[in-house]
Amino acid sequence: MRAIVLSAGQGKRLLPLTATRPKCLLDIGDDQSVLDTQLGALARCGVEHTTVLVGFGADHVDHDLAVARFGEMEVTTLYNPFYAITDNLATCWIARTAMTDDFLLLNGDTLFEDDLLLRVLEAPEAPITVTIDRKPEYDEDDMKVTLDSDRRLAAIGKQLPLHTVDGESIGMLRFCGTGVQTYTDALDSA
Repeated sequence: MRAIVLSAGQGKRLLPLTATRPKCLLDIGDDQSVLDTQLGALARCGVEHTTVLVGFGADHVDHDLAVARFGEMEVTTLYNPFYAITDNLATCWIARTAMTDDFLLLNGDTLFEDDLLLRVLEAPEAPITVTIDRKPEYDEDDMKVTLDSDRRLAAIGKQLPLHTVDGESIGMLRFCGTGVQTYTDALDSA
């Protein structure tokens, strides 16, 4: 299994903390950044290769990755030159070159415990698996999810009508088999 981490943005909502360093490098304690925490969990759970999509502060990410080790896991970066004027859709489109086999897709600010990642990795194979959380209310910035009667993904997006929302994507998705081509085709169409 490989992973792709979307970390090209600055994280402007966190200014001034992200004035010179990207959100993925914010220290969350014990001298660990968000990215360190993600990569450590991925390595402990058996992911063999991770591609980190960078943009704002790419030199800082490259520097941190050059001195860090995450077991046997190989970590590379891929640069989005359009990070300042685009969103995750363009970053995903650039990442499609790394989407050749089954993969995990993570938002660069998604924190999780190893147990959750293992559950996703060990779940029955489906073309696309979306991890969700449920809460009493959803705001306009939530990536909302609608499920069908069989608990399968019917729709995902920030603009879904609230009466159709069953949960919120937490920013960890798994693509397997035909799901890889389905996703890359959708990126090319978008």
